[in-house]
Amino acid sequence: MPLDLDDSRWPVLVATLSGEAIDEEMDEYFAWMDRWLETGEPHAVVLDIRAGGSNTAKQRRRIAAWIKQRSGQLAATRAGGGCVTESHVVRGIVTAIRWLIRPPYPWTVTSTMAQANVWVAERLRERAP
Repeated sequence: MPLDLDDSRWPVLVATLSGEAIDEEMDEYFAWMDRWLETGEPHAVVLDIRAGGSNTAKQRRRIAAWIKQRSGQLAATRAGGGCVTESHVVRGIVTAIRWLIRPPYPWTVTSTMAQANVWVAERLRERAP
């Protein structure tokens, strides 16, 4: 899966996935996220999976474990997360996965980047001192 990690809009991080998920790229994604978590600064994430494939069960377990291990850091620094998909089926799957994983920050699924960007900007404003 080609993976594009864009931090040029900090404090909004944008990850764009195209195609099927590959374990090595997930490693890259987790390392990238860890670097931003370690700053301790408030931020938000937009995950664009409009052209992406699905994760394997093993990859979903890795995602859940990563979130669980970093739950304190995520709660302290992540203002919100948004997932973008135009597929109603994928939207339902992502929503179901988020019910199971329960990230320690607000999360939404939208059909457009514009909606996700507005939503995470609002979460960041709510976090501002």
